[in-house]
Amino acid sequence: MENYIRENKERCSQYHHKPVRESPYLQVYPPSLFSDNFVINMKRLPFLSLTQALVLLRASLALIFLLHAIVRIANGTIERFGGFLNTKGFIYGSVVVWGITVYEIAGGLLLALGYFTRWLSAGFIVLLITGIILIHASLGWFVGEHGTGGVEYSFILIIALLVTAAADRR
Repeated sequence: MENYIRENKERCSQYHHKPVRESPYLQVYPPSLFSDNFVINMKRLPFLSLTQALVLLRASLALIFLLHAIVRIANGTIERFGGFLNTKGFIYGSVVVWGITVYEIAGGLLLALGYFTRWLSAGFIVLLITGIILIHASLGWFVGEHGTGGVEYSFILIIALLVTAAADRR
């Protein structure tokens, strides 16, 4: 690959081509007379700075929580989830579920915008740990191929929230 890039760079320079776009992360040269492909400097993949990657992570987490709450409302499963919480000892399960849903919507929007990142992350982590204790721990570790409803998804969300909170410099 290195030779291919070097050769195409040399060919482009023979015809006085300069990079169409050049940054520390990406250099794209126009197609040469010998190739229909763009030449891309692969050394700097994935084209994102650490700051951009952290913003992408924060926005993705926000989207996950927002969609989780919206689907709960759209599918009308709040009462069913509330009934489940009642069987676990909660007195007002439906009220708790509405509180969780409002938190996921408002917190998701604020997290996406970068406000109160540490506090929101802490709140989401508390929700996830509670979910692990009440639901997921009894179902094992895996979600998907090796099990159903286990802890692994909540675990990785907690780690992602910890990274997002640690990256908040405010």
